[in-house]
Amino acid sequence: MKNPSRPRSQSIREGDYVTDYRRLFRVLKIVPTRLKQRAVILEDCHTLDATLFRPKELKRMRLQLVQPSPAPSPQ
Repeated sequence: MKNPSRPRSQSIREGDYVTDYRRLFRVLKIVPTRLKQRAVILEDCHTLDATLFRPKELKRMRLQLVQPSPAPSPQ
């Protein structure tokens, strides 16, 4: 069953912010691998540690793209 809150076509790009609902990450680098899968280097925004996550690990994390909040309107 698909998760309706995360469309299958949603893709992340370098510079995006994503979360696993416990931690916030910044996407540093997307690394192509075999079979059209991608590994990703994520920077933990709390510790600033950068870690390479393989496609299977990314799938288990069920990452969600973090949408920036709209800019406040001038008053």
